[in-house]
Amino acid sequence: MSRRLEYTPARVAQARLDLRDEAESILAMSTHLDRAERILVEQVYRDGLAVTDIARLYRVNPRTMQNRLKKAIKRIASPEFQYVLTHGELLPRELRAPARRFYLQGLGLRRTAELTQQSLHTVRQQRLRLDTHLDAHLRRSSTTRHR
Repeated sequence: MSRRLEYTPARVAQARLDLRDEAESILAMSTHLDRAERILVEQVYRDGLAVTDIARLYRVNPRTMQNRLKKAIKRIASPEFQYVLTHGELLPRELRAPARRFYLQGLGLRRTAELTQQSLHTVRQQRLRLDTHLDAHLRRSSTTRHR
């Protein structure tokens, strides 16, 4: 026998509060995105615009705009984004800027190499060092939680 979920006023009110808290958290984190992504997130989560309306405004396919929003939200929710945002100062100095570019701004290796005027090899090595550093942190934090 399956239990039926009852929609009591208290549950509906709590669900609305939870959604509002999540929207506020996403908005707060969006300040660390690049300008275009930040504007998109703000238009949806602060201004309440529909993605289809935003797509029409920018003359972009609604599915493309939806994918951009999902990508930005997924990045905000990633453990890498959270780590760089909260513990970025613990990274070695030479890895801080690349960490912001990779994990906060979502830039790829080639674009990061262009912006920093470094070789692709150098940027790839930085990314490998960052991934190793973040993996170690995530492993430490997951074993700490399970104790």
